[in-house]
Amino acid sequence: MTPYTFNQHRHNYAVWTAARAAQKGFTTTANIKTAIDNSDLRKFSKDTLNYSVQDFDTFHKTCCHQLIKAFEKISLGKATYGRVAKIISIYLKTSIILCNKGEGNKCKIIHPPIDNILLTQMANNLKELKDLKNE
Repeated sequence: MTPYTFNQHRHNYAVWTAARAAQKGFTTTANIKTAIDNSDLRKFSKDTLNYSVQDFDTFHKTCCHQLIKAFEKISLGKATYGRVAKIISIYLKTSIILCNKGEGNKCKIIHPPIDNILLTQMANNLKELKDLKNE
Protein backbone atom coordinates (compact mmCIF):
# COMPACT_ATOMS: atom_id res chain seq x y z
CA MET A 1 0.00 0.00 0.00
CA THR A 2 1.34 3.43 -0.96
CA PRO A 3 1.85 5.73 2.03
CA TYR A 4 -0.19 8.92 2.22
CA THR A 5 2.38 11.69 1.75
CA PHE A 6 2.34 15.45 1.99
CA ASN A 7 2.44 15.64 -1.82
CA GLN A 8 -0.67 13.44 -2.06
CA HIS A 9 -2.41 15.60 0.53
CA ARG A 10 -1.42 18.79 -1.32
CA HIS A 11 -2.78 17.33 -4.57
CA ASN A 12 -6.06 16.29 -2.93
CA TYR A 13 -6.48 19.70 -1.33
CA ALA A 14 -5.66 21.51 -4.59
CA VAL A 15 -8.23 19.35 -6.40
CA TRP A 16 -10.83 20.18 -3.77
CA THR A 17 -10.18 23.94 -3.89
CA ALA A 18 -10.27 23.95 -7.70
CA ALA A 19 -13.47 21.92 -7.71
CA ARG A 20 -15.18 24.19 -5.19
CA ALA A 21 -14.26 27.24 -7.26
CA ALA A 22 -15.41 25.83 -10.60
CA GLN A 23 -18.10 23.21 -10.06
CA LYS A 24 -21.18 25.35 -9.44
CA GLY A 25 -23.91 23.86 -11.59
CA PHE A 26 -21.33 21.84 -13.53
CA THR A 27 -20.23 18.54 -12.00
CA THR A 28 -18.87 16.73 -8.96
CA THR A 29 -15.50 17.00 -7.24
CA ALA A 30 -14.83 13.38 -8.24
CA ASN A 31 -15.30 14.22 -11.94
CA ILE A 32 -13.03 17.24 -11.64
CA LYS A 33 -10.40 15.08 -9.92
CA THR A 34 -10.64 12.54 -12.75
CA ALA A 35 -10.14 15.30 -15.33
CA ILE A 36 -7.17 16.77 -13.44
CA ASP A 37 -5.62 13.31 -13.09
CA ASN A 38 -5.91 12.91 -16.87
CA SER A 39 -4.02 16.14 -17.55
CA ASP A 40 -0.46 17.39 -17.05
CA LEU A 41 -1.55 19.69 -14.21
CA ARG A 42 -0.18 17.59 -11.34
CA LYS A 43 3.05 16.89 -13.25
CA PHE A 44 3.58 20.63 -13.75
CA SER A 45 3.02 21.34 -10.07
CA LYS A 46 5.54 18.67 -9.03
CA ASP A 47 8.43 19.28 -11.42
CA THR A 48 11.33 21.57 -10.58
CA LEU A 49 12.01 22.98 -14.04
CA ASN A 50 12.30 26.70 -14.69
CA TYR A 51 9.69 27.95 -17.11
CA SER A 52 9.48 31.09 -19.19
CA VAL A 53 6.22 33.00 -19.55
CA GLN A 54 5.89 31.52 -23.05
CA ASP A 55 6.46 27.99 -21.67
CA PHE A 56 3.71 28.54 -19.12
CA ASP A 57 1.33 29.95 -21.73
CA THR A 58 1.93 26.86 -23.90
CA PHE A 59 1.42 24.54 -20.92
CA HIS A 60 -1.75 26.41 -19.91
CA LYS A 61 -3.29 26.15 -23.37
CA THR A 62 -2.39 22.45 -23.65
CA CYS A 63 -3.72 21.71 -20.17
CA CYS A 64 -7.00 23.54 -20.91
CA HIS A 65 -7.53 21.34 -23.94
CA GLN A 66 -6.62 18.21 -21.94
CA LEU A 67 -9.22 19.09 -19.30
CA ILE A 68 -11.88 19.84 -21.91
CA LYS A 69 -11.23 16.43 -23.53
CA ALA A 70 -11.28 14.70 -20.14
CA PHE A 71 -14.69 16.20 -19.33
CA GLU A 72 -15.99 15.08 -22.74
CA LYS A 73 -14.82 11.51 -21.96
CA ILE A 74 -16.75 11.64 -18.68
CA SER A 75 -19.78 12.51 -20.86
CA LEU A 76 -20.27 15.97 -19.41
CA GLY A 77 -20.25 17.66 -22.76
CA LYS A 78 -17.88 20.46 -23.57
CA ALA A 79 -16.55 22.39 -20.59
CA THR A 80 -15.88 26.04 -21.31
CA TYR A 81 -12.33 27.29 -21.69
CA GLY A 82 -12.96 29.78 -18.87
CA ARG A 83 -14.09 27.05 -16.48
CA VAL A 84 -11.06 24.83 -17.09
CA ALA A 85 -8.76 27.87 -16.89
CA LYS A 86 -10.24 28.55 -13.45
CA ILE A 87 -9.60 24.94 -12.40
CA ILE A 88 -5.97 25.30 -13.48
CA SER A 89 -5.57 28.65 -11.76
CA ILE A 90 -6.98 27.57 -8.41
CA TYR A 91 -5.14 24.23 -8.48
CA LEU A 92 -1.81 25.98 -9.14
CA LYS A 93 -2.50 28.72 -6.61
CA THR A 94 -3.11 26.05 -3.96
CA SER A 95 -0.37 23.58 -4.92
CA ILE A 96 2.42 25.98 -5.91
CA ILE A 97 1.88 29.61 -4.96
CA LEU A 98 0.57 29.09 -1.42
CA CYS A 99 2.93 26.19 -0.66
CA ASN A 100 5.93 28.28 -1.79
CA LYS A 101 4.77 31.51 -0.14
CA GLY A 102 4.66 33.16 -3.55
CA GLU A 103 8.38 32.71 -4.13
CA GLY A 104 10.12 31.04 -7.06
CA ASN A 105 10.00 30.97 -10.82
CA LYS A 106 6.59 29.35 -11.20
CA CYS A 107 4.96 31.77 -8.77
CA LYS A 108 6.10 34.66 -10.96
CA ILE A 109 4.70 33.27 -14.21
CA ILE A 110 1.40 31.69 -13.16
CA HIS A 111 -1.40 34.03 -14.11
CA PRO A 112 -5.05 34.19 -13.06
CA PRO A 113 -7.69 33.09 -15.52
CA ILE A 114 -9.23 35.70 -17.74
CA ASP A 115 -12.87 34.85 -17.30
CA ASN A 116 -16.15 36.61 -17.93
CA ILE A 117 -16.19 38.19 -14.47
CA LEU A 118 -12.73 39.74 -14.96
CA LEU A 119 -13.51 40.91 -18.49
CA THR A 120 -16.81 42.49 -17.39
CA GLN A 121 -15.11 44.31 -14.51
CA MET A 122 -12.34 45.57 -16.79
CA ALA A 123 -14.91 46.82 -19.31
CA ASN A 124 -16.82 48.63 -16.57
CA ASN A 125 -13.63 50.26 -15.29
CA LEU A 126 -12.63 51.35 -18.80
CA LYS A 127 -16.09 52.83 -19.37
CA GLU A 128 -15.82 54.78 -16.12
CA LEU A 129 -12.40 56.12 -17.16
CA LYS A 130 -13.72 57.09 -20.58
CA ASP A 131 -16.69 58.88 -18.95
CA LEU A 132 -14.28 60.81 -16.70
CA LYS A 133 -12.17 61.82 -19.68
CA ASN A 134 -15.25 63.15 -21.50
CA GLU A 135 -16.41 65.33 -18.57
